Amino acid sequence: MEKVGNLLRPNEHSRQSKGSSKQLPNKVIARIWTRMTEIYGHKWASQFGDCADPDGGLTSAARTWAQGLARLPLESISVGFSTLVKRATNGLRACRSS
Repeated sequence: MEKVGNLLRPNEHSRQSKGSSKQLPNKVIARIWTRMTEIYGHKWASQFGDCADPDGGLTSAARTWAQGLARLPLESISVGFSTLVKRATNGLRACRSS
């Protein structure tokens, strides 16, 4: 699994966050959106929809997530994804052994 933090050059996140509207860069939120769809499938897609609108900009839901996640260091987001995958893997093992 590629770490979200690897998508950015050093300090790109901090430059983005210094503006008046703090938001993750579009390519980072797009990657997060893809990972959430891979993890949660239809549940994620039906609840939050697509990441991009027809013009290629972020949808309202994606902008909201990008602004909310901008408060977190990218390393924390990456750790969160690793934790989600571990829990899912452990949960599948427990179901199979039952």
